[in-house]
Amino acid sequence: MAHEEIGSGGYGTVCKATHNATGELVAAKRIKTSRMKLSAIEKEVALMRDLQHPHIIALRGCAQIGKEYIIFMCVRRECRFFSSPT
Repeated sequence: MAHEEIGSGGYGTVCKATHNATGELVAAKRIKTSRMKLSAIEKEVALMRDLQHPHIIALRGCAQIGKEYIIFMCVRRECRFFSSPT
């Protein structure tokens, strides 16, 4: 379930979302396949799947829905998405 938008860029938007099965708060990066090649998106997902580091946001899953590819990522309160502007 998607919540409010927390960022956007040339390829799509990032929204806070709730994982339906676990209730976990995640970031959902919604990429329009009309703006980015599917092979490039799949390469990004494969790279994220292989990387595990405390300074890299962890992959939680992905899905292709219509003309959008959605990448679900871990969200922690200390991530800059959620910090107040100073």
